[in-house]
Amino acid sequence: MKKHTNSFDNEDAQTELWSNVGTFVQRFIKVSRINAKKSGLTLTRAWILQVIYQRGEMTPSELSIYTGTAPPTITDIVEGLAKTHCILKSRRAEDERKLTISLSETGSQKLRKFMSLQQKFVESVELATDAEFLGKLSEVFRILVRVTEALE
Repeated sequence: MKKHTNSFDNEDAQTELWSNVGTFVQRFIKVSRINAKKSGLTLTRAWILQVIYQRGEMTPSELSIYTGTAPPTITDIVEGLAKTHCILKSRRAEDERKLTISLSETGSQKLRKFMSLQQKFVESVELATDAEFLGKLSEVFRILVRVTEALE
């Protein structure tokens, strides 16, 4: 029987890879915060707007579930987004007690700017990073996706 081998079999290579991934994630978060600020958002608000953009109209409770954020925190974030006109709040016709939130035009514009800046950053990383590291990073992300899917 043939033993399965991969790029993680070498302990030194594995340590270096995880160190590089950690450095990349730290830098990605730092640049993402800067890009969010350039877009008139915080990183948390940009993330919440992305969830609303991807999922469509939703309640704060649904947003809390999708993001894994505590309901009181979601309430604060939603209020901040409403004050800056990034979201629209409305009541559902079938149940006026249910508040729904959706992206406003202002929120869409800020999110598009943020996403554009993020895309430019990702493209610059791809150009500056060697293919071997990108391959290893891609392998790590595939594993992480499988693990998180299994956890759901």
